[in-house]
Amino acid sequence: MAERFLEIPSLPSGEVTLAAVSCAHPQIIRGLERLGIEVVPVSACEGLPLPVRTHADMICIHLGGSDVIVARRKKDLVEALKRNGFHIVETQRTLGGTYPQDCLLNAVLLRKHLFARMDGLDPELISACRTKGLEITNVRQGYAKCSTAVIGGNEWITADPAIARAARSAGVDVLQIRPGHIELAGYGYGFIGGCCGCISKDVVAFTGKLDSHPDGFAIRSFLERIGKRALELSNGPLIDVGGILPLKEKD
Repeated sequence: MAERFLEIPSLPSGEVTLAAVSCAHPQIIRGLERLGIEVVPVSACEGLPLPVRTHADMICIHLGGSDVIVARRKKDLVEALKRNGFHIVETQRTLGGTYPQDCLLNAVLLRKHLFARMDGLDPELISACRTKGLEITNVRQGYAKCSTAVIGGNEWITADPAIARAARSAGVDVLQIRPGHIELAGYGYGFIGGCCGCISKDVVAFTGKLDSHPDGFAIRSFLERIGKRALELSNGPLIDVGGILPLKEKD
């Protein structure tokens, strides 16, 4: 099967063939594999807090095409991505167990902007932004990627007011939902970006039932308004697994 790298991070233009997902949630991996998507399982990064130790949105960031930055000492993930043709740069710093040392790569891309808490970013990500001509928009929320579901070229979902304001200032159509109602063991709640990911141009996969969130109907309506639909990978509640990170698609 012919496939290609996603040119725009998080936003496939066709059917996704390869995605990175936490190894700690086999039911989500099986659900994706049943759809014909090969999964790169993200194993534990020992420096991170236990509940998020396998979260893709904490451990790596796709910059488009074959370029991915991966947390240092994650040799297994580096090798798995290299086998799939990716060009990997490792972080200069080591992910730590406290905020903001755990947010070295927790940033979200929009066209020529990268939204993140700038003082928490790894120097390699800042350098990559300069090389690619990306402008860094500083936001107070260090967990920018976790907090943001990028579902379209100009459409986001978030519960974070600061991210919503910054995104709207950049012309993004933002659906702001209520915080909480997403499970994350060890924490009071998880984030919307951690419980979903685009698996084709028209489909956004969620880890559980949208009805388990009080804004589930609003989320579904927002998707439908931009010509997309939700696919629920389980019958349980929404679970923050660190996101479904699409990497390759059918050519």
